[in-house]
Amino acid sequence: PETSHDVLAARCLDAGERARWISLAILQHNPREAIAQLRTQLTGAPDDPALRVVLSLAEEAAGNAEAALAEAEIALQHAPDD
Repeated sequence: PETSHDVLAARCLDAGERARWISLAILQHNPREAIAQLRTQLTGAPDDPALRVVLSLAEEAAGNAEAALAEAEIALQHAPDD
């Protein structure tokens, strides 16, 4: 059966190298560290939908459902066809 880790890893396959590295922090049960890293990365690339998707997943893993949804919506605005 597919686990939540499998789903998260699959969602992160298309993300950039830095986003993949950060997604490992989520998989290692450290979503708050991933959130901090992603927010730092977003200062230089605020329109990067891959970073926004991974941030959404990190927020979800940290139990921040509203923040996760907000980041997913921003990612969709930047990449509506993905």
